[in-house]
Amino acid sequence: VCPLSQESNQRSIVLKLLTGLPDRIKSERKYLEKQISAAKKLIIVDPYFFSWGGPNRIFDKESKYTDFIINLIPKSVSDLEIFHLPHPNTRIKYKFHKMIRSRQIKVHYLETNEIHDRVFIIDDEQAVLVGTSLGGYGNKLAFVLSIPKEDLENFTKELERIRLTGRSIASGELSR
Repeated sequence: VCPLSQESNQRSIVLKLLTGLPDRIKSERKYLEKQISAAKKLIIVDPYFFSWGGPNRIFDKESKYTDFIINLIPKSVSDLEIFHLPHPNTRIKYKFHKMIRSRQIKVHYLETNEIHDRVFIIDDEQAVLVGTSLGGYGNKLAFVLSIPKEDLENFTKELERIRLTGRSIASGELSR
């Protein structure tokens, strides 16, 4: 049993190991979906969100990866913000944008080189850190773990600083 999955100092720290093993792929992919399933506001911080590194054992085609990230966004979400690297894969981003907008989701993109880790923030109240980009989700050993409240508050302050100083793209500006 992993010590991080147990009670520690009066608070529970949740941890999930992603292995990508054939008998666990479905449950491992559903783990992140469950963490964000009820979100109304979702902030995704993933430098490589709009990137696909080529065929792997989970995503043999770019379209499968794109469908995965589109379907990852819960139906409950009405407000979505994505922090990603500059110069994203335009095919992925435009397909994603088109589908998200068709669901009447208000979406905002921010380009930044300042972030390394992948974080999903749910309704500004809780967050999970994903140890791999989504293109590698279930492909390599990685962890998904809850971020403690104090760390989330500090991380959120840094995101606000990036919002004020970074390149922001409102959904209306995105066109083909």
